[in-house]
Amino acid sequence: MVKFLTLNECIDFLKTKNKKLGIKFGLERITTTLQQLNNPHKKYKTIHIAGTNGKGSTTTMTASILHAAGYKVGSFISPKISAYNEMFLLNGEEISNDELLKNFNEIIDFCDDLTAFEILTVIAFNFFYHENVDYAVIEVGCGGLLDSTNVIDPVATVITNIASDHENWLGDIVQHKLGIIKPDIPLITAIQEEEIIQKVYSKLPQDKVFIFKKDFTSVSKKILEDRQIVHFEDKNQNFDCEIKLLGDFQIINSALAIKTCLKVLENKLSLDAVRDGLIKSKIHYRFEKFCLKNKNFILDAAHNLAGINVLKNSLKKYFGDGKKTVIIGILNDKDFSHMLKCLIENEDSVIISRPCSERACDPKILFDLLECKEKIIEENYEKAIDKALKMENELIVITGTFYNDDIPRKYLKKLQTTF
Repeated sequence: MVKFLTLNECIDFLKTKNKKLGIKFGLERITTTLQQLNNPHKKYKTIHIAGTNGKGSTTTMTASILHAAGYKVGSFISPKISAYNEMFLLNGEEISNDELLKNFNEIIDFCDDLTAFEILTVIAFNFFYHENVDYAVIEVGCGGLLDSTNVIDPVATVITNIASDHENWLGDIVQHKLGIIKPDIPLITAIQEEEIIQKVYSKLPQDKVFIFKKDFTSVSKKILEDRQIVHFEDKNQNFDCEIKLLGDFQIINSALAIKTCLKVLENKLSLDAVRDGLIKSKIHYRFEKFCLKNKNFILDAAHNLAGINVLKNSLKKYFGDGKKTVIIGILNDKDFSHMLKCLIENEDSVIISRPCSERACDPKILFDLLECKEKIIEENYEKAIDKALKMENELIVITGTFYNDDIPRKYLKKLQTTF
């Protein structure tokens, strides 16, 4: 195959792949490709992270703690929000355009039958191999059992939680999430449902399973303007640390990351590394706060009912029960009806936008479902923000999807320099 000269050519190729093949599950295609590349994913230690919500944050914090402990660490995160570079990180820094193009060209001759996400997964494995990482923290793309990342032999697995999402593609969500469990490899999880825990125990001895609230825990001690102080505890230690990520769900995610690193490093992890790794962790669109013209903006990529419910509770904790303006766009394969009912109150104002995806739900469908004080359609995110600024509500929430090309965040940062 002809090599690509620019990154834009690579991106166009991925778009073509997406249109042609869409989403296809299974490990046969990627296994064959990786064998032809001499199995780069088997040349370093990996940690595999699945879950309905929170896996991106947990991946980020786990990688950051390991790096603070002195290791060279890669992390693979999906989906992208703006650029593909966001998906491939080395010691917390995104891959450069030149490196991404180089890795793309190195593997592309072996990828004829692969989907776009499978190609991105191979690029990650190849990139981390050439960078000689000590650890690669790998986030599952969708599900787990048949996800293209499930070819690794991890030293630890993490399942943040399990809730309804992607049933139209996967069917039995529990079966697919638990599909990343490997014999005798420790599992760290925040699953609380006893029925699911028993299924976990049928796959793994109990001494290999570490459950939030049972084997380790974390609570918020103090909430500051842009961070929170949390207290972590397990049978061997307890300590306070700061995370620059707001929301109750980040308390759980940080605990999962800490416990994972403790298990992987056999408790040989300094408190300084934990604290330094957590305070340096950053990930956008997770209850991310902006202040502009005496209004508070919350950017949160909650994209399923479970995520929306967590967002609703966090909004109540931080801002009380006051009225809000919600800018929302949702994909058409989500449970958008229940998502709207969960988040939107009668006194709220809602601006319906359109996600930057072919799977975007028609804003008119959402408009007809809404029952609230004020509702309008403005498909352009920048214009939606302008309209929200003119409304009376002091709290503005932008949510519903990852697929916004980072337009809201970039526009808010631009406005911050203007006002």
